[in-house]
This record gives sequence, C-alpha cells and structure tokens, in this order.
Amino acid sequence: MMTKEERRARRETEMVNRLDRDALQDVLQTRSGRWFIMRLFDSCHVFERTMTGNSWTYFNEGARDMGLQLRGRIIRDGHVDALQLAEREYVEKIAELQKLRKED
Repeated sequence: MMTKEERRARRETEMVNRLDRDALQDVLQTRSGRWFIMRLFDSCHVFERTMTGNSWTYFNEGARDMGLQLRGRIIRDGHVDALQLAEREYVEKIAELQKLRKED
C-alpha cells in the first residue's frame, strides 16, 4: 500500500509525463518543430562520433546522451512516423542549402 506522499509523487510524475508527451506531440506536428528537433539532434552529436581524444569527449557524450534520450522518448511515445518525416524533411532541406552554397 502506498503512502499519501507516494501517491502524491506518483500523480505529479504522471502529470509531468502527460505534459511532456503533449508538448512533444505539438512540436512534432509542425514542420518548424520537426526542424528544431533535428537541429537539436545535430547540436547534440546524435548521429556522429563524439570521441575527441581529450576531455571534450565527456562533454560531447553528455550532449549526445540528452539527444538520445529525446529520440528515445519520441519513439516510446509512438511518434516514429513524425520522426521519420522529420528526418526526410531535414535531409531535403540540408541538400537544398548545400545546393545554394555551390551556386554562390
């Protein structure tokens, strides 16, 4: 049997999880929100090596862990389709930006 404090803590955790889930869904429903998530993944080195051979590795791995946690949350919350859409849109936009650089 849970104590009153344990029940309160559980309700609070459930409320925060629901708010996080709803906010993430809102972000993933817009093109600009998906862009932001993908930029965040890039900033967190989610899709690249983080080993530097010096103490920056620890910093980079910490940032990468945060990005991986967010990616895991997106998947666990059932937003795989939105994640795949975000990845496709991001690749397309990066290709467009690279093409513009070549034209200059």
